[in-house]
Amino acid sequence: MSMRSQARLGRLDRAARIGLHLAEDLKGGDFENFAPAQLPATAPDDDPGLEVELAGTGEILPLRPGQSVLDVLRTCGHDVESSCEAGTCGACRTRVLEGDVDHQDFVLTDDEQRDWMMVCVSRPRKGRIKIDLDPA
Repeated sequence: MSMRSQARLGRLDRAARIGLHLAEDLKGGDFENFAPAQLPATAPDDDPGLEVELAGTGEILPLRPGQSVLDVLRTCGHDVESSCEAGTCGACRTRVLEGDVDHQDFVLTDDEQRDWMMVCVSRPRKGRIKIDLDPA
């Protein structure tokens, strides 16, 4: 863990100091962020034609501007595991079979991004993506 001083005050943030002591005690650990993803209501490049196709059923779900894939899946009655809803925990990792994904998570490596996405924060870059909610 690295420590940085607050720019204007020149002192360590109290939470960071506490975190440093915990990290030293635990010799590592996980980072958790409990804030929900902040998708803009309308992004300048948000294509109104974005869609998600579900493998197996062929169901096609349209995405509204600013709506996450996780939101549309839940709205349509699909049970998808999630935790942080900010792209940091990896709980909603979902297999991508086709399409170009705009990855906004903090979990997947470049190699993993070829086949997986975090549906809580990532969306189709354009057009349609095909995902598998039940990979074997």
